[in-house]
Amino acid sequence: MQYLLFPLLLLVTKVSSGYINRHTYNFTLAYADNSTSVLLVNNQFPGPTIRVNVDDIVVVHIHNALHTMEEVTIHFHGMLQRQTPQMDGVGFVSQMPIPRGRTFTHVFQAYPAGTHMYHSHAGLQAVTTFGALIVDDPERPWEMPEAPSGPIAFSDEWTGVDRLTQEQGLIGSPFKWEGEPSHLLINGQKSFVLTLDPGRTYLLRLVGGTSLSTVVFGIAQHPMTVVEVDGKLVVPKKNMTSIEIASGQRYAVMIETKNEYTGVYAMQASIRWRLAAANSSCIGILRYGLQSAIPANISSLALPSLSNETELLLFSFNQRYQSLLPDEKMPPGDQGRPDMEIILVATQEYTADGKGIRWLSNNATFDMHRLQNLSTPLLMDLYHGNEENLPNDVIYTIGSNQLVDIVIQNTVALNGVCESHPMHMHGHKFWIHSYGTGLYDPARNILPDRRDPGLRDSLMVYASSYAYYTPNRSVSNHGKPCGWTKLRMISNNPGLWMFHCHIGAHSFMGMNVLLKEDIEHLPYDQLVRYKWWHRNGYMSSTGECFDIGNSTRESLVLFEQRQRKFRKQTKIPVEYMDHITDENVLQHFDVFCGKHDAAGNGGLMRLGPVPLFFWKRPAQAVEYSGISNQLTHGDQRATDACRYYGALIVAALSGEPKSALLDKNFYENHKKWFGNVPLHSDIREISQGSYDVQNGYNDGIRGKGFVVDSLRAALWAFRSDDNSFEKGVLAAINLGDDTDTTAAIYGQLAGAYYGYSNLPSKWTSRVYAKE
Repeated sequence: MQYLLFPLLLLVTKVSSGYINRHTYNFTLAYADNSTSVLLVNNQFPGPTIRVNVDDIVVVHIHNALHTMEEVTIHFHGMLQRQTPQMDGVGFVSQMPIPRGRTFTHVFQAYPAGTHMYHSHAGLQAVTTFGALIVDDPERPWEMPEAPSGPIAFSDEWTGVDRLTQEQGLIGSPFKWEGEPSHLLINGQKSFVLTLDPGRTYLLRLVGGTSLSTVVFGIAQHPMTVVEVDGKLVVPKKNMTSIEIASGQRYAVMIETKNEYTGVYAMQASIRWRLAAANSSCIGILRYGLQSAIPANISSLALPSLSNETELLLFSFNQRYQSLLPDEKMPPGDQGRPDMEIILVATQEYTADGKGIRWLSNNATFDMHRLQNLSTPLLMDLYHGNEENLPNDVIYTIGSNQLVDIVIQNTVALNGVCESHPMHMHGHKFWIHSYGTGLYDPARNILPDRRDPGLRDSLMVYASSYAYYTPNRSVSNHGKPCGWTKLRMISNNPGLWMFHCHIGAHSFMGMNVLLKEDIEHLPYDQLVRYKWWHRNGYMSSTGECFDIGNSTRESLVLFEQRQRKFRKQTKIPVEYMDHITDENVLQHFDVFCGKHDAAGNGGLMRLGPVPLFFWKRPAQAVEYSGISNQLTHGDQRATDACRYYGALIVAALSGEPKSALLDKNFYENHKKWFGNVPLHSDIREISQGSYDVQNGYNDGIRGKGFVVDSLRAALWAFRSDDNSFEKGVLAAINLGDDTDTTAAIYGQLAGAYYGYSNLPSKWTSRVYAKE
């Protein structure tokens, strides 16, 4: 079954008609003063807050300034990374870890709106390496002020304990537990003070930045109204005296301050679902105005009423948050059933020597140490068709646009205690379908607990029995089922996505799996992005569209007309039209918007990313190069110019010598790449050397807008450059006419052949808006 239209398009980015901004952040990761393990972002704890509008382009330069050999990555937790899975920030999976002294640049679109966070995704670094990420929606502004302190982030601290020593113990043999936190912190402080004005309603953004602890939080005499969960709007849940915030979870709540001139009230954050250390709670202060005196002994203040584990379990099972938006309802499935169900049984087992301990999913453990010998991330291997390095025992392949249920079955750990696990999914939102005690039964547990759960990217797998506080704990119970949680999702975001326990120690010990979704070229999405560029300057170096050709402009106008017509036919909401990914829907949409006689050079000028992306799969690279052109230029000469030039770029990236690239039999030598489909006679003539003349302009070479002229000119410049990129660019420009396009076409092939290191530094250092 395929879920089209409304359900399919829930988790999408909405580009408004307004201007898309570009925000650049520079993050330096370094150890705190006098520490060799406390890792900070820009020497701040928590790290600086990122704040942007939905759909803005976010650029974050991550620099590893550590003086040790420790590597780093940053994950932007809650960002779906649609069409940018390589920016997900998971070492060895979406990118290689950033080594000492190097910088990695993340570029992604801010979506969805809401309260999010970023944090390290290496080892246990996230204990101190995290910060808030707030994405505002100007079309849905909150009608109330936010706390002047900004987001309220919870974290846990191990006083006097070295993080690297903790990491070594967790994967060591013998195993050594990291220990329980000494205490909780609010915004990095043991006694955080929040100052608000009396008689007002405020929005507080709560961020679960803990590494191990699940927090329960409340403010004395100030009940909270929950309005947002994991960045998604929910039906307001009123009169919450306390709220559970697990690692990786985020909430936005409203509180009303009292109509009194002065007032001081206790805030409290305490640990649940673990046997907490004595005095580990964090007591903060809410005060009205700076004139409200804080008592010398804050223990004299009345504490808020915080829920215990039994109350939290009852709330989650029976009173969960509901989706506010009507088009975010959970699909019911075919008689309640999905297209695919994955059951993950989480167990804790000894290593082969009987001394170490690992967490496993379906008898397979996945810690990053398994991947340390990789030279390229797994995602890039998938793009290049290389699957030999994939850890297949922890990878679950799901088809495009399927309704998928994932069940996490909890079991008792080696010490006889059933732990609760906060699970987080990268690249998707999902619905919590149902909870249960004991063992999951796929034949019986079909119907959801409720029809309208809110979308989330995190959930708790609770210990419904054998928890730390129950009297029946015994090592003899090891492996017994002790509760389960089922989520439901739509697989509409191609990539390689991690799904894991967000307790840092559990993830470090292997409680991770990967979801592999189809990774293919989508012409519709390509046109959408051209439209965004045309209308809003999307990804433009200057922030606005400039120098667009007539054929491309006309094609994009036609594309928008077809979108409007298609929307009327299918009843797809306008805000979702730019994000259709289901091929069963798109097969009814004609993406080829170029006039049949449009033979300009626009498709050739912009070709580079296609063969660069698919160069390890030459036949696909050539095919997609042609399709890329056909979207805006319908003439066969323009299409075959792109197919031929795409093949040349692939050959250059594959290490073929220049003589092979300029060989008059290049097409014959690479016929399989072209699917044995011949080239147009005008392009075939060029491939056979019609550009091979001595004097360029004087021999009739012209850099004009006609694609045949542009292709011949660029190849003449490549043939004549004396193995100098600089000389070739100048030769292309000096042909006159459409100078920048001729040079851009030359630069694609020459850049692939010579490589970045051989480009003139006097040029690369002055590239406008370079990252």
